[in-house]
Amino acid sequence: MIGDTIVRGVVKLARARGLGPYATATGAAAPEAPRRGIAIDQPGTRSWEELLGDGSVRRLHVIVGDANAAFERAGDPRAINRPERGGADDTFIDLYTAQASVPAIGRS
Repeated sequence: MIGDTIVRGVVKLARARGLGPYATATGAAAPEAPRRGIAIDQPGTRSWEELLGDGSVRRLHVIVGDANAAFERAGDPRAINRPERGGADDTFIDLYTAQASVPAIGRS
């Protein structure tokens, strides 16, 4: 349950900031990509690069400057008054996520 909450929050942030697969040339959030099914019967294992390349493993990298700007836009003074420390280009979160219950992904 906590994993779902984290993923939903990260996707919401990525959409709002136009990050990762939601980025466009203008910086605005891109429309949501169509969902693909997961082939749960794939045999064997795959490399990390293959898992990232085919979308089995997803990555979101957020920098401190973007996180602090999102906290300010949210308007909650508790968050605004406690900005994340570090340089604006420092990593705030570097998150990888995958559905490990899919056998080929879990084995890999």
